[in-house]
Amino acid sequence: MRKILFSLMILFMAVSVNAQQTFTWKQYGLSFKVPSNFKVVENTAESFEAESTNIHLAIEVMDYEGISADTMGEMLGELANEMNMKSPEIGELMLTTLAGAYIEGKVDGVNVCLVLLMDTDSNIALLASVTYANGFEQQATNIVNSFSIK
Repeated sequence: MRKILFSLMILFMAVSVNAQQTFTWKQYGLSFKVPSNFKVVENTAESFEAESTNIHLAIEVMDYEGISADTMGEMLGELANEMNMKSPEIGELMLTTLAGAYIEGKVDGVNVCLVLLMDTDSNIALLASVTYANGFEQQATNIVNSFSIK
């Protein structure tokens, strides 16, 4: 009986750790999934912020002019350079409703993933940053890969 209770307790903890909720930044129809313990810090027409103890997500609107799928990586590289990002790794996101690119590294010893998103149908460009504690890389990756425009 103790083994069954212990197994159920472990299963419950695993499910609650991985539980997610979907947030939608209504001004832009941008949806994304975050851990269930996330709380909204700011939600305006210009920016959106939410966080938990170990992950912080900030999104802001960018001037769409001059942004294209071909220039996204270059723009992120310049931004990472300005921020003095160490060990940057850049890549393209395979999102279904948005074009996106990311760059990931450390800024002042903190894990940071910068994401540039664009929706060519509505001429929206957004810059997201996800900062996260060591050991929360997968959760940060899950957030970044969940972005979509509805």
